[in-house]
Amino acid sequence: MDFVVRKFAEGGAAMYLVTLLTVAGLVLAILALVRASDDIRPPRLQWIALIGALPPILVGYGGYRLGLMRVLEALAAVDPGMREQLLLVGTAEALVCLKFGAICSALLGLLAGGALALVYGSSEQS
Repeated sequence: MDFVVRKFAEGGAAMYLVTLLTVAGLVLAILALVRASDDIRPPRLQWIALIGALPPILVGYGGYRLGLMRVLEALAAVDPGMREQLLLVGTAEALVCLKFGAICSALLGLLAGGALALVYGSSEQS
């Protein structure tokens, strides 16, 4: 549990926004899976759920850029001998948000893609 708390602290405020968007996308994906058995054409909810998988990675990328910008600003005031190591550590911390957003988006995309596969697979069997 300490690992998760530490990563959220490294990722900053964007991590909480990624989490919020992931929960919203998860609700959409579950609804899309539940409604996949309905024979509704076109499957709008399933496509919306698939598009809803994108915001977590976009916010994660924004958090990464913001974190990297802060690191570069801080490096201006640091001893030149320490810059390389601090840049590596700062970049690794900034990447936490991007990685978290990518994982969340991938999982949401798999769920929404499964819902679409169920919709189109059931229409071919009928």
